[in-house]
Amino acid sequence: MDITNWTVTVGTPTTDENNKVNVTVTYVYNDGTNTYTFTDPFSGVLSNDDLIGLIQTNLAAHDETVQGLLNVPNIVVGQVDSDLVVMTAPDPLETLEVWDPSSQQVVENIGTFDAVATTPSALVWSLGDVVHIDHLGSTGPITVFGPPNDRVPTTSVSPDGSSIAVLWRPVPGSPLATSQAQMAANSSLALVNLSTGTSVTVPGSTGAVGPVAWTADDSRVFFGQRTVGTSSTMISTYAIGASDSLKLKIPRVDIPADFGLTNGSLIVWNSSHPVRP
Repeated sequence: MDITNWTVTVGTPTTDENNKVNVTVTYVYNDGTNTYTFTDPFSGVLSNDDLIGLIQTNLAAHDETVQGLLNVPNIVVGQVDSDLVVMTAPDPLETLEVWDPSSQQVVENIGTFDAVATTPSALVWSLGDVVHIDHLGSTGPITVFGPPNDRVPTTSVSPDGSSIAVLWRPVPGSPLATSQAQMAANSSLALVNLSTGTSVTVPGSTGAVGPVAWTADDSRVFFGQRTVGTSSTMISTYAIGASDSLKLKIPRVDIPADFGLTNGSLIVWNSSHPVRP
């Protein structure tokens, strides 16, 4: 075991009336990029050799834990520019990072997030009721604020990379989401311009649910929509610039996991019920 990056600090021992030693040992791993801290309390009739042995045993266990975290492969979720790859570390870290393949280094640590999307020139991520648009140095980051106590479970970037569809939904248990019906009544879809951060609520999108998909020519967006006051879910579509959304009358519809890329002329869906005469 390589202990180069470890620092072990032994607290001041105390001894009780039964000659039991009580001491806390802190282990800190720091390789210049990652830091992990572990704390172990020890109590018992311990000699110095006993304590050293316990510390060495626990240090080996902690090092195994850290090496497991460091060696978990990141997940590539998108690319920005020609040499920056956006990566997210899986559980238990769940953080968003920007990695430069040429230098083999993390150049930006975003931190925790709810949803993420990328375009060739921008990284978009959300946390709580805020959407962040980062052009990674070409212009300053843009912040878009949504309704208070909302979060973004779903996003979808337009094929030309100029806009992103953002689904705003109240956080369960918040004042506007004490029930599924109330949550649907306060959910909506917004279109955000990635250059300016300008956000426009899609008309007729109350009750919006995921997934969300664009047509290939950027002229229309499709989204799931729950009928307010019921558990019925349908697919709706909005033509950019129109005054309202159009609810599609598809029988026995199950919202697919991903609409996929479409030209807007054909929709394929699943039916969970047999067709009855």
